[in-house]
Amino acid sequence: TCCAASNDFIRMSEKCEELIEEIKDECNLTDGAAETLEEQAAALLGLYSGDAVYAAQKTHLYCFEPIEEEVADELFGEAWLDELTHNELALTIVRTLDDFMEDLETFLDEVMVQKAIEAQISASVNFYLKCMLTRAKLHSGRHSTFSNDEKAIHRMRGDILTMRDYFDGLAETFPTLKRIIESEFHL
Repeated sequence: TCCAASNDFIRMSEKCEELIEEIKDECNLTDGAAETLEEQAAALLGLYSGDAVYAAQKTHLYCFEPIEEEVADELFGEAWLDELTHNELALTIVRTLDDFMEDLETFLDEVMVQKAIEAQISASVNFYLKCMLTRAKLHSGRHSTFSNDEKAIHRMRGDILTMRDYFDGLAETFPTLKRIIESEFHL
């Protein structure tokens, strides 16, 4: 429904532009009326464009539902630290997002695919930090949350690198993502 809504808003925007041009061509508008028509059309087109972007960006909610179910409870746990030595949970996040990418490219207007990816970048960082804070909140006491802090930091770096590499790969197709990746992963 998010993809359909985004596509609908884009199509309505295109139709609106066509209708405005038709009105200007077929009607003898005064300069004031033409100016008012242009102002109102620009406002309407801005709303349609904003709504299209918003709907495309909301797709990340559905992409992260299975990630939340599969990964959230295990991330930063003992198995993550001691057994999952190849960043398997970060790979699960990346593979799930990649599976959804095929759907987004199929069902979302290509102009909006980048907007959906931008939302996924932010959502990935937020999800990772939320899981870390949730795990830290469960911990009580003066000792570290992890049995081996150095190993935990190494795992975190690997997870972050795994996710960042995935988005860097997408930036080859969408170069403007580089700025967003840098900004979001800086945190």
